[in-house]
Amino acid sequence: MKFIKKIVALLLMAVPIMILLSSCNASGDTVVFKKKNIVNRSFDGVGIEWDVYENPYLINEHWDTITNRVDNLSPAIVRCMLNMEWYMYLDIQNDNEIIYNFNGVHLKNLYKILDYCEQKGITVALGVWGYPGGFFMEEQGGIAAPLFAQSFAKLFQELITNKKYTCVRYAVVGNEPNLWYNLYDDAYTSWTRAVTNVHAEFAQLGLSDVLTIAGPDTTGIEGSVEWVTNLEKDKTLRDKLSIYEVHGYIPDYYILTGSFAKELREFANTKQISKTIHMWEAGLFDGKTAANNQMRIRTYEYGLLMTDYTIQTLMAGFSSIVYWQLDDAMHFNATGGTFLWGMFNTIGTADDYQLRPWYHAMSLMGRCIEKDMTIMSSSLDDENFRAVSGVSPDKKKASIVAVNHKEEELTKTFRFGNRLKTGKDIYIYLFNEDDLQLDSN
Repeated sequence: MKFIKKIVALLLMAVPIMILLSSCNASGDTVVFKKKNIVNRSFDGVGIEWDVYENPYLINEHWDTITNRVDNLSPAIVRCMLNMEWYMYLDIQNDNEIIYNFNGVHLKNLYKILDYCEQKGITVALGVWGYPGGFFMEEQGGIAAPLFAQSFAKLFQELITNKKYTCVRYAVVGNEPNLWYNLYDDAYTSWTRAVTNVHAEFAQLGLSDVLTIAGPDTTGIEGSVEWVTNLEKDKTLRDKLSIYEVHGYIPDYYILTGSFAKELREFANTKQISKTIHMWEAGLFDGKTAANNQMRIRTYEYGLLMTDYTIQTLMAGFSSIVYWQLDDAMHFNATGGTFLWGMFNTIGTADDYQLRPWYHAMSLMGRCIEKDMTIMSSSLDDENFRAVSGVSPDKKKASIVAVNHKEEELTKTFRFGNRLKTGKDIYIYLFNEDDLQLDSN
C-alpha cells in the first residue's frame, strides 16, 4: 500500500496575504481560502483521550512526565472516562447500603487530571464506561435504572458543587452504546432512558446551567448516522443533549482516498443536523489485533495517516477531534499488558517510554489549529492532496495544514481571500520520513 509521502503544516503568525511553498521546479496550482470555503466558524479544538489510569499507583515522576507531554500537545479538549466502582460500593454488612467514597486512589488520580485541565483552561468531557456489576441495576434495567442516574450524577455533584471544578463541561452517559447488543434487547431505548434520567438528576442537583450531556458516543459512521437520525426525530430527547459526538476507527483506504471526508461531510451537512458534531475517539482500524492493540502506533505512517484523518474531519465541518489515546498505561488489554494505542507508555519498556512519531504530528495539529479559529477547506476534487486553514478571530494568526499523497513533490500557492493583519513571521513545519525528529524539543 502506498502511504503519504509528506505532510506540510504551516503555522503563520500575523502573515502577509499570500505565501508560496516551493518543493520542485514543476508548476503547481493555487489553493484559495475564502468565505465560501468556510466549514466551521468557531472550532472547538483538537483534544486527547486522557482516562483515569486503571493502575493508579503512579509516582510523582510519572505525573511530571505526563503533564509535560500534555503541555506540548496543547489540547483544547480532554475526554476522560472512569469506572463507577472506583467511587461507590455496597456495604454488605449494612443491608447492602451504597457507600460513596470520593477519596479513593483512582479518584485522586482523576483530580490530578482535572487540576491540570482547570489550570490550563481545558474543556473536560467526563463519563463512565458503564454501570458497575452487583448493584442490582441489572434487574432494574441496567444503565436505564434510576439508580445508575443517581450514582452518576453524584460524581458530578462532588466535582462541580463541592470541589468547584469549572473545567468539567460535558457528561458522557456510557461508552459506545450502539455496541451494547449483548446487554440489551434494545440498546437505543436503554441509552435514551439513561439520558432522560441523568438529565433529570442534573436538574434536581442544580447542575444544568454548567453541565450538559454529550452523545450519543456511538462508534462507526453507519451506526452513528442511524442514532443521530433517530435523535433528530425526537425533539424532546435531542434537547437533552448539547452536542453530538461520535467515534471513528477508520480503515486506511478511506483515509488515503479522501472517502472519509466525503462520508463525514454527507453525515454532517446533508442530514440537517441541529447541533454541532464532534469526533471523539479518533483512531485507525488497520493494524488492530484481536487483543485490541494497535500495532502501528510506533510507525511513521500512523502519524501521517492520523494527520490526514484530522484534516478530513475538519474538512467535513466537525467541531472538534479527540485522539484515542494519550498513554498506553491508562488501560490493560485482554492479555494483562498495557493497552497499546497511545503516543507513549509511561510504565512500559525504555523503548515504549519514548515519544512516538504520531505524538509529534498531533502536537503540530494542536498548535496550528487552535480553539475558536475559523476553519476553511480546500476542495475534495484531488484524491492526492488536501488542505485546511484556520484563522484566529482577530486575524493575527493563521495556519495551513496540507497533505500530499503523490510520489512526487508538489508546488502549491496558498492564498487567503480576506486580508490578514500585516506581519512578517512565517513558520513552516514538515513531517516526513526523511526529516523526522523524535527528540524532546
